[in-house]
Amino acid sequence: MKRNKVASGLISKICNYWRSHVSAEEAEFYRRMLREVEGRALEIACGGGRLLLRFIYEGFKVDGVDSSLFLLDLVRRKAQNAGLTPTLYHQKLDAIEIHDVTYKLIYIPLGSFQLVGDREVAELLLAKYYKMLEPNGRAVIALFLPWTNDHLDTNGWQIIRDVKLQIKNQRYVEREATLHDPVEQLILAKTRFELWDGKDLLQFEEREMHLRWYSKGEFIALLKNVGFSKVETLRSYSGGPPYKDSFLLFIATK
Repeated sequence: MKRNKVASGLISKICNYWRSHVSAEEAEFYRRMLREVEGRALEIACGGGRLLLRFIYEGFKVDGVDSSLFLLDLVRRKAQNAGLTPTLYHQKLDAIEIHDVTYKLIYIPLGSFQLVGDREVAELLLAKYYKMLEPNGRAVIALFLPWTNDHLDTNGWQIIRDVKLQIKNQRYVEREATLHDPVEQLILAKTRFELWDGKDLLQFEEREMHLRWYSKGEFIALLKNVGFSKVETLRSYSGGPPYKDSFLLFIATK
């Protein structure tokens, strides 16, 4: 029987494997933002370069920040193969410090901002983004809507993904246990990522996150409190009817 092994970096590998998809609507939305600002941009929580590399290849000037060294190394390898040299920063999402550079656009896709569970820290971060932006620059933040999630309270571990790999008998499994506190607007999410070979568990890694959600009015107020003069919201990337499990998009102008 094979011995189970706790694997460092397995979460990053699996997240990159599953979350590399870019819809045409999402890509075109951020592409339009980049065209309109006509300047340097910063993608926060860039991951494995899902959006970042696409836009750099298209000629946009976009820097990337992520907390995962594995994913940033992956971006560098992909970029090198494509003849690209992106500027990348290895920093935690809740402690970003980039000096001597200003941006026309800062964007945070896929609800990654909600990984900052402390509301006061979140407001301080928004103030940092404001200072990092040039006059008339924009911050674009996508926040997920918790009430569209059908497994907020799982009452124990629940398999949410089970995907076969190209390697025979191997598969990735993601289990999740979540508890929602609607008063504090927090979701306690425990995730366990596993690599299986047939009936043998080869590797696993666990993490715990506190995900904060915001009402529309609440987040607009936060953005205006730190200095943004104008805040626009969209219910879908195309500006049309909201998706069934849509993100709420905030476009804040300095």
